[in-house]
Amino acid sequence: MQWKNISGIILIILVFTSASIFSINQYHYGVSDQTITIPYVKSFLDSNLYQDDYVLGQKIYYYTYFWDFCGWAVRLTGISIPLFFFLCYAVCVFFSFLAIYLIAKTLFQNRAAAFLSLFFLLFSHKTLAGSATLENLLLTKTAALPVLLFSIYFTLNRKHLVSGILLGLGFLIHPMSAVF
Repeated sequence: MQWKNISGIILIILVFTSASIFSINQYHYGVSDQTITIPYVKSFLDSNLYQDDYVLGQKIYYYTYFWDFCGWAVRLTGISIPLFFFLCYAVCVFFSFLAIYLIAKTLFQNRAAAFLSLFFLLFSHKTLAGSATLENLLLTKTAALPVLLFSIYFTLNRKHLVSGILLGLGFLIHPMSAVF
């Protein structure tokens, strides 16, 4: 594939990503599950915060390593938690769109069908379980989605070792998504 084709596809996926984040599935911060996970990240950065807090006492039973990774990355980069969450969310949405494009291109061998799949993902609504395919905030399932989609893509291309590694990584991020 030529560089011109690749850059064009990346540009189109960036347009879909921007439309999702800023318009269709507008990004949110500090709501829903993040009312628990933001203190997890803050406590990772400063262990003196929230001492004797009952919620943080439950952290050892939490099912993911993702929030510790976020705390480590915020400490390493020195950027604020809200900015890190936004950037991480944007990267997850971009790679989710890219993975869907690649899966559709592999299945249908047609660029038009692959781009149509991006359109359908952009306007996805809540599922029967009440959660959206593309959430509007950074959650563990938002972070696991592109990893697991790429696992499917590599399975379709018979690269089972890479697929298995990504599936294991997805399990460490969000086990319930990886089980499916």
